[in-house]
Amino acid sequence: MKRFMMFFAAATILLSGCAGEGPRVPKTTFPAKPYVETEQPEWTTIPPEPLPEIEEGESGSLLYIRERLEEDLGAEYPKIKIAAVRVPDCEAMPERDIAVGINPDYDLRDLAERLFSDRFDTENPELYSEILPGVPLLEERPELGSFEVYIKSFAPDENDPSMRAMLHSTGLLTGSETGAMANLEGYSGNFDTVAVFDTAFGEIPDDLTYKMSDGEDWNAREAAEFMEKFWREHVAPSDPEEFGYRVRRLSVLEIAEGKYGYSFEMEKTDKNGAYIEMSPHYPIDLAAIRDGKPFIFGCGLTAWCAEKEKITRFSKDWSFTEGEAGGGGELVTLSKAGEILSDALPEEYEREYTAELNYVAVCKGCPYEENGVGNISWSDSKTLANSEFTLKPYWVFKRVGINENDYQSYESFFIDAQTGELTPVVFGNIWPAGELGEGLLLGEGRMEEG
Repeated sequence: MKRFMMFFAAATILLSGCAGEGPRVPKTTFPAKPYVETEQPEWTTIPPEPLPEIEEGESGSLLYIRERLEEDLGAEYPKIKIAAVRVPDCEAMPERDIAVGINPDYDLRDLAERLFSDRFDTENPELYSEILPGVPLLEERPELGSFEVYIKSFAPDENDPSMRAMLHSTGLLTGSETGAMANLEGYSGNFDTVAVFDTAFGEIPDDLTYKMSDGEDWNAREAAEFMEKFWREHVAPSDPEEFGYRVRRLSVLEIAEGKYGYSFEMEKTDKNGAYIEMSPHYPIDLAAIRDGKPFIFGCGLTAWCAEKEKITRFSKDWSFTEGEAGGGGELVTLSKAGEILSDALPEEYEREYTAELNYVAVCKGCPYEENGVGNISWSDSKTLANSEFTLKPYWVFKRVGINENDYQSYESFFIDAQTGELTPVVFGNIWPAGELGEGLLLGEGRMEEG
């Protein structure tokens, strides 16, 4: 069984200050300053890997890629097997710049009412708190920096700070209906993964039912429908434009003997039907940050229910508005992407993968600061508030049978569908493509020891 630790979806922040007139978002919530390259400190920069050569017939339009899918899926690759593939039905996938931010008309009271109106007064302004950008993280330690974004929270129980509804101006929306204190066993713990259902390549069985931590039986398919309804009605409105959400992966976790909970990973699609890959488990690419280079930036769209029809917690990490389409260009075919991945893997490493053509969020460059001891100071909020982002098409390969919740043993490989550049995310780390073999074999040893 794979095991993983359930943590807070977002760090608990003790909010201070008085509530405003209402729980909407102010018009100006963070000073989104475009990333500007500055003088880099001295360090050893890893030279970039050479891009693969893409010959005639190995790239084309999205229509061309779809026409070849059956043939490419059935092809043999030296070190991998592609078990299944998914490509969107949209006409094209040009690169698109995106603007980070929440819907300025979003009213936090809606979420507070959904989670707490049966027990607390969601009209009480004393239960709403906010922090404005520029407020020090710690008043007594201003050198530690300040909040980069606007934050608003509804916290009805002073004895349980995990019971709250909260938003950031970056689009983060998170909350817990139950809080931790009422069900410590189910809120966070070291749980066994019992089963995983990936709805992109299969269905949740109709008759699958588990007993939750509260002793209630809950059908898994009904649980997925419950979560999609919650996301559609109370989370999606916080986006600044229309996006669709559905349960992409449902995992069954054993909380205690005979007691279970459901972990949900949501999938996001844009108005054109393109899939947006926003896994919560991308590690921050510190090498790219220090070199001022672009890097893949993750986003958790997750929820956890330890009790029937109760949101133990959920989190949407950030939101954005899609800009005008940039240069589209041709995209590499599935067979070329499979060849690129296969060539990078060591001889001893034969695995089965699924493949998806998705948009991936890429940070064009992250601001950094020297913190006085030679390290780079950064934070997700600083990155989101002060950087520029784009959506780029990638082939995403994921190892079959690995649960994304167990991020320490999770493998995913990102192949830039325009250039063929490979970015491996393996065992909780980003590896240079040229060192992928060493990283994978080290990870294998760690898994065997565990």
